[in-house]
Order: sequence, then structure tokens, then C-alpha cells
Amino acid sequence: AKWGNLVNRILSYTVKNFDGVVPTPSTLHEEDLALIARAETDFAVIGGLLDAVKLRAALQATMALTDEANAYLERRAPWKRIKEDRADAGTIVYTALRVIDNLKVLWSPFLPFTSEKLHTFLGYDGQLFGEPSITHYTESVREHDALTYDSTKAGGRWQPSALPAGQKLNNPAPLFKKLGSTAAEEAAIIESERARLGK
Repeated sequence: AKWGNLVNRILSYTVKNFDGVVPTPSTLHEEDLALIARAETDFAVIGGLLDAVKLRAALQATMALTDEANAYLERRAPWKRIKEDRADAGTIVYTALRVIDNLKVLWSPFLPFTSEKLHTFLGYDGQLFGEPSITHYTESVREHDALTYDSTKAGGRWQPSALPAGQKLNNPAPLFKKLGSTAAEEAAIIESERARLGK
């Protein structure tokens, strides 16, 4: 929810207040630069955890950066700042979009379809890591489904983003949909999914 809310909030805000275009930053403050730098150095940190098959730690590190981006937005509050200094509000939005663009790649091992959708929302042409699909395999001892990629159309790399100021965003939509309107509905959906997965 934190990741989906961060993305939806800032992309919708950009469409509403900056005509859906990545703003050109004015002066990047120390806090702005620090968050962008953390997002960029986390590629080595999270990549190292993934290489070591420390998946839980990699997920926790990705979530920690997401939390920091949310905290940054609460502190810098572009929705308030825009009333006093539109240029600084644009800098905040630019910073948040740069970090979201990096997080899009950092989240991709865990949420590949969502990352691909966000890649399009951010105004990129082509595909992030190729065409993902679920392939069914039949082996001598069992059958199973696996996520596979056709990488012939892949344009993304495991590296920091270079989202440019002036890039036109596509109209966003929520990355995730709510499971149900009540706790009972959500519990029923969860049980249905678990049964489908054989758990």
C-alpha cells in the first residue's frame, strides 16, 4: 500500500499541477540530493543482497527506501509549498519522480508486472525488462508455473534512472486494486488465492 500510494499520489499531483510533465528543478537542496543519492546507491546494496539470494533483506531494503521517499514527501509537502514557491514545489516533485523511477527498477524483482506498468506511466517507450509471462512447465516429477521473460524488447537495466525534466507522463492509474471493501471480503479473497496456489 505504501508503494502504491506513493506512486499514485505523486503522479496524480504532477498531472494536476504540472500538466503531467516532469518539472525542471530549481535549486536542489541537500535533502533532495541526499534522497536521490540514496536511491542510486541502493542499486549496489539491493543488487548485492539479491546476488546473495537474501531476498527478505533485499525486500526490506527496497521497502525502507520507499518509506524514506514517503517521509520526504511528508516533510517537504509540495502541496503546501506550491502556494508559496512553485519552483521549489517543482523541485520536490522532480526529486520524488526520480526516486520513484529508481524504485520502479528496484521493485521489479518482486513486482515485475507493476514495474512494467509504472514504466509506461512515467512516459517511457518500450518495455522495461521485456515481455513477462507465466509459462507452464511439466517435469517428470511435477508441474508448475514460472514467470519468464522475452528479453528481445528489453530496454531497462539494473542501474540508476535518468528520468529527464520535461518528460511527459502518461495518465496514471492505481498500481494496485483493493481486495475488498470489508475485512470479511478481503479474508475470503485471500483464502481463495491460497487455495488456488495450493496453500
